[in-house]
Amino acid sequence: MRGVDILRQYDIHPGVICTVTKKTVKYAEEILHGLVSAGFKNIAFNAFYNTASESGGDEYGLSDKDWYGFLREIFESWLEINDETIRVRELDAILAWTLGKSTNECSFRGSCDKWFAIDHAGDVYPCERFGKKVNFGSLDSLGVYGNLIMSQTFLEWKDSIQVLPSKCRACTFLSLCNNGCSSHRQADDQGVPLYTYCESRLDFYGFVQNRIKKGGETL
Repeated sequence: MRGVDILRQYDIHPGVICTVTKKTVKYAEEILHGLVSAGFKNIAFNAFYNTASESGGDEYGLSDKDWYGFLREIFESWLEINDETIRVRELDAILAWTLGKSTNECSFRGSCDKWFAIDHAGDVYPCERFGKKVNFGSLDSLGVYGNLIMSQTFLEWKDSIQVLPSKCRACTFLSLCNNGCSSHRQADDQGVPLYTYCESRLDFYGFVQNRIKKGGETL
């Protein structure tokens, strides 16, 4: 927190991203209150997903059910805090759905081909969540951005992440969800990658909708 305190002295107020694992998922309320008490106003949560293993057999990876339960608790705790200056990315995203809008968060926008990672040697890869399985080349060899997005390796990778499962094609929320984060997908019954947290995303939307109707909250 020392670095954060220094930034705040200069009127710079960073947000925070908290990674949630199987070991911390049951502490949703405590985590949110702790971050708020520490002075954070812009908060986000990432479900830990190990791309090298199945979530069920992973010591830290979250299942779809785990993530849904966590989001529900975060929502209820956020309502109890009752401070409109506290923004939680995952709540903003679903609340946007209730208005028929999509959030700007990349895992909802289907914009994975717009994000890149560059390592210390100048090699270019997709978003860091993919690791280094796909290498688009080096800055020296590519030269300019146009060469990157027209390269065969990039175009093949882009095509591969845009294939939609039948569940997505039939889903009302396709344009708002876009099959989630493309690095967090597992093959469905037909072998097409489907967002691992699809059900929790849909269930959480239904929960928030019902909660608003039941409680009459204006959010």
